[in-house]
Amino acid sequence: MSKNYTWEETRCAHCQATIPYRSDWSKIPHYCKSCQETQYKNCLACGGMIEYKRYWSHIPVYCSCKGWKTISCANRSCYNQIRYHYEWNKIPEYCEDCRKPQYKACTNPSCSSQVRYMIWWDRAPDYCDNCRKPQYKSCTKCTNQIKYMVWWDHVPEICLSCRQMAQRRDLDVIRGTILEPYLEGCDGYKVTYKGTHWHVNIWTSGAHVSGDVDKFSTEVAGFHRWLHSTKDGRDLPLDSK
Repeated sequence: MSKNYTWEETRCAHCQATIPYRSDWSKIPHYCKSCQETQYKNCLACGGMIEYKRYWSHIPVYCSCKGWKTISCANRSCYNQIRYHYEWNKIPEYCEDCRKPQYKACTNPSCSSQVRYMIWWDRAPDYCDNCRKPQYKSCTKCTNQIKYMVWWDHVPEICLSCRQMAQRRDLDVIRGTILEPYLEGCDGYKVTYKGTHWHVNIWTSGAHVSGDVDKFSTEVAGFHRWLHSTKDGRDLPLDSK
């Protein structure tokens, strides 16, 4: 039986190796056996196996995962998974739910507002925005305002100015009052603390003045001026306020 074909040669479309084929074949191979062998490589994202042919124009870098990976949310009390792509430059640490603002009740029992915070903050505020602002109240002794914070255990009833006035001693009690001018040339003075005020006496050989200096101001109550050794042996009041 005579042959009706001849052996021919062609070149592999990929590596240019010689491919023998019969002239009676209806389909002439484009690639050699070596190029037709299945190749294997690891997925860039997950390390899984990728099958491919050498002659493919686009050889995949990812397996069926398509480059997608998952990690656990950084919030230890959350069990959600974060899906991210291998090519992303920045991978989220927290899931979508944990990236939303969180809310809790303000610690101030007289406040009904909510405290807004993020789950990754090292310390969430105990108080809302309004309660974290300075608060103000009137001094019980003057018209000054007292600045304080709601979390203070003890809020002052008296302003700093009044507290400083209450700490006066000795001559400082007299200075700035209507009694001060009588210190010049006096023979002596006495300041006696009475709880709510100081009683002041200033004297010379011939007269003396007295008055009650308010604990928190320079106001003087019960102001008197007296002359000594009158004709009948009694002190003579000059005036009083």
